Amino acid sequence: MKPPERRQSARVPVTLELSYFSAGQLARDLVTDVSEGGLFVRTRKPLPIGTEVELHVELPEGITRLRGRVVWLRGPRAGEDGMGIAFVGEVPPSIQALFHRSNESA
Repeated sequence: MKPPERRQSARVPVTLELSYFSAGQLARDLVTDVSEGGLFVRTRKPLPIGTEVELHVELPEGITRLRGRVVWLRGPRAGEDGMGIAFVGEVPPSIQALFHRSNESA
């Protein structure tokens, strides 16, 4: 039996490059979905749960910076390694637009 869904808003599939620092090294990975509460980063080297991180997301109009906190991890058995990151603080309008544009077209 599947555990109950905890997400409070729908995911929007995207493919966006992003960069952030991990263990003092610049990491480059992909965002594969975004919601009002956060995003999923596909990576083979996730940060520990609770880590706060500044993300630099590459959008067509330029790079957008935002802060987030790692709230869950997904391993290779789930099909896509990565980490769920909850937004911390103000979410830039360019990130909000990704979610709202998708809802308008649905």
